[in-house]
Formats: sequence, structure tokens, C-alpha cells
Amino acid sequence: INVQVPPGKSAGDTFKIQVPQTELSAPKMVAVPFTVPEGKKAGDDAELHLPSGRTVRIKIPEGKSAGDRAHIKLPEALLQQPPLGAFNVKIPEGKSEGDAFEVRLPSGRPIRINVPPGKSAGETLTLNVPKADLSAPPMGDFPFKVPAGKKGGDEVEVTLPSGRPLKVKIPEGKTEGDDIKIQVPLPLLNEPKLARLDFKIPPGKSPGDECEIRLPSGQPIRVRVPEGKGPGDVLELRVPQTALRQGGPGPTPGPLNPGSIPPVKIGPDGMPQGIPLNAPMVKIPFSVPAGKSPGDVAEIRLQSGVPLHVTIGPGKNTGDVMQLSIPAPFMDPAFLQKQKAMMQARMAQLNPAQRQAMLQRLQRQQAMAQMTPQQRQQFVMQQQRRHHEAFAQLPPEQREAKLTSMPPAQRHHFLQQHKQIMEGMGQSQLQQGAASSSPRPQTNSESATRRRHAAQAQAIAAELQRKGGDTDESKKDK
Repeated sequence: INVQVPPGKSAGDTFKIQVPQTELSAPKMVAVPFTVPEGKKAGDDAELHLPSGRTVRIKIPEGKSAGDRAHIKLPEALLQQPPLGAFNVKIPEGKSEGDAFEVRLPSGRPIRINVPPGKSAGETLTLNVPKADLSAPPMGDFPFKVPAGKKGGDEVEVTLPSGRPLKVKIPEGKTEGDDIKIQVPLPLLNEPKLARLDFKIPPGKSPGDECEIRLPSGQPIRVRVPEGKGPGDVLELRVPQTALRQGGPGPTPGPLNPGSIPPVKIGPDGMPQGIPLNAPMVKIPFSVPAGKSPGDVAEIRLQSGVPLHVTIGPGKNTGDVMQLSIPAPFMDPAFLQKQKAMMQARMAQLNPAQRQAMLQRLQRQQAMAQMTPQQRQQFVMQQQRRHHEAFAQLPPEQREAKLTSMPPAQRHHFLQQHKQIMEGMGQSQLQQGAASSSPRPQTNSESATRRRHAAQAQAIAAELQRKGGDTDESKKDK
């Protein structure tokens, strides 16, 4: 976790932070016995099917080979059987004993089923599946126009905002050119932009087998070989565009939208961070996406457009369901429009200078929300440096007025920070000059700048010494 040092604190000081209770204790581990699969040896990756119905990837321990009994320690939560419920499915035409087919549960999660002995096409099977998969996900409206030559009852393919194709049936009574809305699972509407990725099935893989590939971003995904495909065949996959970027900086902030808000961070306990605890909340189910494990962060967007950054909770893996607590106003589809109208009304009451300052503050907030922690830290340091450079250029009386307007503890912290930054700038210039492979004479402006930085640092040190007795905190710091 990233922690910001509070005002008045410095290296060596102790302070407390609030963290979810679940983070203060390690998960209970239990030893799980298993038999090393055929063809596997020490150091190989293998899949272990747990009694709870979950599948985890493990590494074969040293000294073990195919057929040996071994033990591996796993969090106890992975072994707990989730609440189960009955789900009926009809065996499709053309399937017979031993054949595999895919079924999509009400939650949208696909599962593969083998036709059991003595069963045939048309018969009904009763499956025990997690109860969380028996409820449909929240739905959202997706508008589109009936294509040319199509009418009610016809099946057409539409493209969701992410780029994913979806086959839908046109409602009865609708004709070419009509505007209609269909209900689409919210997770599909909230998917990030997708891009095409071609994947060649490796040797030794047959229909039903799973392959693990690593995207350019480093994210691993699992691909199941479909029926009728084999080694050497090319599959056309759809993956998030961001997963095709190899390292590099984070996303570039777009133009400022006064009605936008930074992503809401959801902790591993499903509770939003930075939201008053007495705020009205709504519970929504969230299925852990593929490739995510405990501690990872998944990005989703509510129907209202509010972005969420969800930290996967302990013991939660791909397909598991978390219950998220979302502030009720965020579930309003018109939330962002209302926010934008309210912000514009506020800005209309400001004078041009105040309005410009607010826009700059919002722009910084929006930009920082999309940065990585390292980028955010660098950005903050650049802002602090510019702020202190501007302070150093003020006339002495304006500097004095600015310092006098601060509370004593804040003034002491500001002067300490200013001294460090200005001395650091002077030291940096000296190092750059010393590191030059071909020394060159300093220009008058460079010498003057260096002398000015040194003089400013000395002046600030004297100012700090003079104002050091304002508070008990400053005495303790000294």
C-alpha cells in the first residue's frame, strides 16, 4: 500500500493508519494432499481440482514425480464449499454419452459438462452449482438501430462499446431504422475496449484442453481449445486494448470533464474507501475476472459511468463472486449528468480567476487518478518544485505575508520542505556540471542561478531558525 506522510511528520516518526481488519492477519493455511499427474515432474506447473469445486494452479514440489503423493499448503478459504443450488440443463441435440458441451449459467459464467453414462440428447441433467451463479447479473440498456433489411424476430449481430460482438433477436413489431433498446448484462457493458489477438494452438493440445498465454502487458490468460480445433489452428481472441501495450507509461489523461469523478476504490472487504460509513449503500455482485487473484485490482464501470477499482479479496479467484457496497447515488444512470450540471452551476458563480483555479485543480485530480503510483509520486514532486520556485521568486514582503497566514505547524513544515527543495535544486545543478564528460566554462546566468539558489537556501535556513520556536512540534523536529 502507498502511504502519504502526514504534515508535521518526518523520517523516524511513528503514526497510525486505518486498514481493513482482514489485512491485519494472515490467512489460515492447511496441507492438501494430491497425486502428481502423469507427465509432470518437480518444478512443473499443474492444475489441482479442490473438493470445493475450485481449480488452482500449483508447482510440483522438488523431489516429486508422476504418481508420487505430495502435499501443498493452501488458504483454508479455498477449501470451503460455497453454498450450492440446483440448476437444470437439457442435453443438446447431437450429443451422446461422454460428449462435452458448454452451458452458460444465469450469472453469465460458462461451464463445460460431459454427458454422463446412460444419458442422451433431450434429457435433463440437474447440476449442483454455486448459488451465486443462479442469479442473473445486473442489466443495463444498450440502444441500437435496426439494420437495413431486418425486422422483428430476425437475429442480428451488434457491437458493444468494448468492441465485443453480441447476437440479439429484434423485438416483434420493429422494422428497419427503428431505435430500440435491449437489456445486456452490466459486466458486458462495462468491459474495457477490446482488440483482436491471434493465438496459434500449440502442439499436443486437443478440444477441451486449456492453454495459458501471457499478453504483452504481462497479464496471463487461459484459453480453452474449442471443438473442431487442434494444434496449428489460429484462434481469434478478444482482449482489452491495454493488455496489448508492453510496459510503458499509464494512460494519458483525456480532456477535462467537469462532471467526471476519479475511480472509487473498493477494498478487499467490498467496502468503498474514502466514503462516509453512514452513506446509503447498495449491494451488487461482482464476479472476479479471468487472470485476477487476491490482492489484484480489477477496473469496472457502473451503468452510471462511475469507474470502480476493486481489490480482489482474500480467497477470491477467477469466477468467484464478491459482494460490493456501492453508494446508492452512484447507481443512478444520470449520476454523472447531475454531477456535471451541479459543477457547472457552481463554476458559473465564480469569477474568472477562481474558475480557472478550480479547472486546474480538477484537471490535476483527473490526471492523477489515471497514473501509476510511481507516476503520481513524480507528478507530485514536480508540482511541489514549481510551487516552491514560484514562492522563492516573490518579493520578501509577499513571502512574509504568505508565511504569516499559515498556522504555525504548517509554516514550519513548509519552510523545511522549501529549504530541502531549493538546496536539492542547487546540488542537482552542481552534480550535472561535475558529471559532464567535457567541462565547459559556466555562463554568467548559470553562475547567478547557482548563487541565487544558495542564497535562498541560506535565507530560508535563517527564517526557519527564527520561526522554529512557534510550536512544540517544531522544537521536537529540531
